[in-house]
Amino acid sequence: MSTGFQTLSKIQERFKGGFLLSGTATQSKKFNPGEYGWAQRCKHYDDLYKSHSLAKSCIRTLAGQVMAEGLFLIPAVDDEGKPYARTLDATEKCNKLNRDIGLDILLHESTMKLAKYGSVFWEVTYDPIFDVQLAPQQELIEPYTYDENGNITRWRQGGYGNTVSWTAEELIHIPCDVTPWSWPYGTSLYVGLESDFEILDQLKTDIKEFMHKNAFPKEMFQIGDGNFVPSGDDITAIKSKARNWEPGEYLVTSYPIEHKSGGTGDREVRNLNDVLAFIKQDQVDGMMTPPVSFQYSSTYASSKEMMLQQRANLVIPLQRIFKRTLETRIYKPFLESDGFSVLDTPAVTFENPEAHKSDVIDYYSKGVASKIFPPRWAARQLGVPLPEFDAWVKEEDEKQQKMFDQKMEQTKQQFDQKQEQAQSQQATGDKTPKNQKKPEVKPE
Repeated sequence: MSTGFQTLSKIQERFKGGFLLSGTATQSKKFNPGEYGWAQRCKHYDDLYKSHSLAKSCIRTLAGQVMAEGLFLIPAVDDEGKPYARTLDATEKCNKLNRDIGLDILLHESTMKLAKYGSVFWEVTYDPIFDVQLAPQQELIEPYTYDENGNITRWRQGGYGNTVSWTAEELIHIPCDVTPWSWPYGTSLYVGLESDFEILDQLKTDIKEFMHKNAFPKEMFQIGDGNFVPSGDDITAIKSKARNWEPGEYLVTSYPIEHKSGGTGDREVRNLNDVLAFIKQDQVDGMMTPPVSFQYSSTYASSKEMMLQQRANLVIPLQRIFKRTLETRIYKPFLESDGFSVLDTPAVTFENPEAHKSDVIDYYSKGVASKIFPPRWAARQLGVPLPEFDAWVKEEDEKQQKMFDQKMEQTKQQFDQKQEQAQSQQATGDKTPKNQKKPEVKPE
């Protein structure tokens, strides 16, 4: 039986922009092995990380700042501030998932890789249970296939004779600051600082050689003079003695001898501290993460300002990248696979919801007192369910009415007492209240 309704096909609108891919890959919609690999790039950044303490400390400081307060889930609510039917259950399931996959450690390690390499990959599996992990050997992952818009549809990982591949849903790519020359990966925080690192490497080599020449200078011994020519045995003995010289030893001869020491002489390395300080400052500005030494060598005000700038420019943007990835690529498919609605997906925050509650409450309470904000709207912004707010308002109104009635009753009783006193005074002819003494008249 016909229902009279016609089912329409789903309308999808595609973006028309995309990367211009060259070579045979454009025709086959497949990337050649190694065409967009990044193994050498990752190795280069690993070498910088291992060779320079500042490169390592800034990355680890950033990862610590991202996860300093932990991660919290806020249950989803509708437009009226009411939680959905299964919101609390969905939030608890996501919290359990966070514990099972070790999300705090996952995000800490992901932050370090994202800052060092510019990208990080998460592997997701549904069989036998939903699970998430950092993809191993990420430097060997590269794009495999793409669609007509240049969007990567599959990834592969080659090496050691084995090749595996994932769909875009099975392997989550989290990039940061993708540029045409870095596509499809993001940009490392080390980009733009390679020259500084090269200068530091050269300075370390030069300083090491300078100190070595001063500590172990080349020495020259002149044995004999125009009047005395030493024998070959004498020269051999002096060479052996000089080659195996021990600290505190000395040489005694019965013929003329002269000693000259090499080294760097009285030449000093000038402006070395200024050069090192400039390079360090440039690196800190480039990585946007002040190390521990900068915190201790500055005043409290400047140190606080550093942390605010770091949070605004780097920490909070990274937290938002992880927030969006968790909500849309992890929690929503996880809840849907377990029969929940996407509306039940909790919101992710990296700050304790109670951290600034007093300030927020003070802000909205002043707005309500000044009649700028409607009370129900302010309650909704504070996350108070409107039914609970209405019940609280009704209870407060009843309390206020009860207090008002009690006050009116006390006022009425006081008025009745005064009336009785006045009537009693009129009946006795004494106008002085009973509880008041008559004034005494003193003789002049």
